[in-house]
Amino acid sequence: MQAPSPPPSHAHAAPWRVFLLALAVYGIGAWWGLPDGIGGRDRPWGTDELGPVGAINEVYGVFAARQPVFNPQYPLLHYLVQLVTVAPVYVGLWLTGHLSTPAPLFPYGLDHPAAELPLLTLAARLPSLLMAAGVVVLALRTGTVLRDARTGRWAALLAALLYPMIFYARTTNVDMGALFWTAAGLLVFARCLTGDTTARRLRALGLFAALAAASKDANYAAFVPVGALVTWWWVRARVAGGASFGAAMVAPLQAGAIAAATYAVASGLIFRPSRFQQHLQYVTNGSGTSAFYFRYPPTVNGYLAFAQEFGWQFVDAMGWPLLACALAGLVAWRGADRRLRLWALPALSICLLVIVPVRFALLRFVLPVVYVLVFPGADLLARALGSVAPRARLAARVAAVVIVGWTAARGVDLTWQMLHDSRTAATDWLRGVTTPGDTVGYFALSHQIPRMPDGVTPAAVNPDALVAGTTRPAFLVSVPLEDYERGHEEALPAGVFAGLMDGRLGYHPGPVVQTPSWFSRRPATFVNPPIRFFVRDDIWQARPAAR
Repeated sequence: MQAPSPPPSHAHAAPWRVFLLALAVYGIGAWWGLPDGIGGRDRPWGTDELGPVGAINEVYGVFAARQPVFNPQYPLLHYLVQLVTVAPVYVGLWLTGHLSTPAPLFPYGLDHPAAELPLLTLAARLPSLLMAAGVVVLALRTGTVLRDARTGRWAALLAALLYPMIFYARTTNVDMGALFWTAAGLLVFARCLTGDTTARRLRALGLFAALAAASKDANYAAFVPVGALVTWWWVRARVAGGASFGAAMVAPLQAGAIAAATYAVASGLIFRPSRFQQHLQYVTNGSGTSAFYFRYPPTVNGYLAFAQEFGWQFVDAMGWPLLACALAGLVAWRGADRRLRLWALPALSICLLVIVPVRFALLRFVLPVVYVLVFPGADLLARALGSVAPRARLAARVAAVVIVGWTAARGVDLTWQMLHDSRTAATDWLRGVTTPGDTVGYFALSHQIPRMPDGVTPAAVNPDALVAGTTRPAFLVSVPLEDYERGHEEALPAGVFAGLMDGRLGYHPGPVVQTPSWFSRRPATFVNPPIRFFVRDDIWQARPAAR
């Protein structure tokens, strides 16, 4: 006799508990790097964040502006998603008299931007928080579909602890939105792998694939092999059942039409074709700087060097223990149901169709790839922990403690660094050594430097003018943010940096401020960067506190 189904409230209790727990964990540190709300410092610290008013400006440009200026990096969908949470705050500011005529540039028509821009940024980060928690729930469901409830629980836990998940859940970047729609599509793929391919699933797959690509273009690649496979399975089953090839193609063509229509709307193509053209130009040519696309030459040595960097992105995203477990799980799946072997195809497709051709990888680029890899690792742990052999269970328990402990420790360390970012301590140091009227020169982006004490002015410095002696700020601050900026910013030439370090340019090296990390390698280099100060010679002599 079949056991009765649990009441609906209990049937959905576990996913909701998982969602709320993930939301609570990711919410810690969501206030990291909020904008100061002054000119030049009206953006958050995260690289390529859309907030605080990116959604307002972009959507206004698409639908209302006569001569719009766009940010061409991404399609339109995540701007629209952010608008759901940003617009009520924006409208509330207008209704209460804190917003006059909206404007695309600082102060954006706000009367107290120092208070209102952080609030708008938090509103813009809310979709990332919610969608990150949603990804964890989707991992729970996907692992359950692929194998069983135990695998689903492990998949949810391991996905939640992924390093880039923890960071991008707290920013206004598009990555969490793109991963959410991708994970939804992969859940549909999992149902097709382990069950029947239905017309409804074909249409759902087309919808989610379009939404993922309309959030971030690169995620289209996850669905290239998936779409081909499920179409083949559907057509083969229909033809084997006596249907004609033409009749069998109706459902796949419907799914393709849904995908095309959804993408045309969600990406903004039909609303402002000129913006979409700018976007295509950007994604095919990059930002125009040598630091990004095609960083390595298309030679054997170039590809080998890129492969080494690419491999480190996987280590950074997962940690050695989880990565090893995931790879071992893939090997174990070779002897499982033959369709499970196909699960890794979306990850392989993203690597081969997107990342390898541009010879450039960032931590966020591998996020959908490592999400896919979580599942064979989760299944390997689940199977081993349920083994009838006592030694196997003991080994699995040790492995589980190491994997969860290591990944959780890295997540806690990242959160600690976000809560104690070096820019906060750097501001405290400046308060103790500067006086009103001092100028602090910087080489990085203005919104990435520490907050200035009252009466102290930040000023962008041209390194050539510094060498020539035509500019002489009382203090200089160096804030290297990117992984390729070792010791100093790319905008600060090595020769000038050496002249500052050895005193030839009339400055003394001051303190290097950075909150200690538990780990020698910091994947999120734009969090808690090493901030180095230089003190002009006369200030060094006159103010003992600056030494």
